[in-house]
Amino acid sequence: MDTPSSSSHHSASDSSRASAMRQTTPFLQPAASASKRTISSLGQKAPAAAPAVHNLILYKKPLHPELFQMKARKNIVHGPSELEAWLMNGSHMVRFQHKTLCLSELVTDVDGGLPLTGAVASFQCLNERDFEQSFREHGVNYITTVQTENLSDSLYRATYQEMLAFAQETDSLKVAYDSAVGNGKNLSVLHLVRLAREIHAEAYHLFAQGGLVLRTQTIFEFR
Repeated sequence: MDTPSSSSHHSASDSSRASAMRQTTPFLQPAASASKRTISSLGQKAPAAAPAVHNLILYKKPLHPELFQMKARKNIVHGPSELEAWLMNGSHMVRFQHKTLCLSELVTDVDGGLPLTGAVASFQCLNERDFEQSFREHGVNYITTVQTENLSDSLYRATYQEMLAFAQETDSLKVAYDSAVGNGKNLSVLHLVRLAREIHAEAYHLFAQGGLVLRTQTIFEFR
């Protein structure tokens, strides 16, 4: 879904940029013999049962907090831009404001009750997906990459501990909660980074059911 004032495209340069983003912000490195693991090389398994499929929806408007059961929240200002992040159990929302432009990235497994107006793009978070949307009239570029992986029980537990430690060390938003199935633990982490003319939002959602790890890496570029 594209608005008349914005353009969306997938090109070789887009793929190169997305690939470079994954290389510069690798999945957290575990200790000992698995220290060179990345999310694309984590041990896969076919889960007996898996959580609901998530969707990434990009809006060209703000979203209202009463729509969500917010667990953690952070706001940062970077020059002429502002970013507000909300973290929920297994989902997140990132609102980016640059002058008169407002973008909201929502990653959720909720099927109904979400706004339809103002949606710029929407796609399922399955396997690996790169997406870019340009808002040239506002001097803003939105780039995101999504990756999912199903881990073995041992790798999931190790990854859970890594991410928990990472969130504590970097003062990232985090929420840990019990899985609805079995005795496993779920974890959501949202890490924000300010760079020159960019704000990065990296989210990690870990689900014990099926050993699923959902990772999104988003860059908001602005001039």
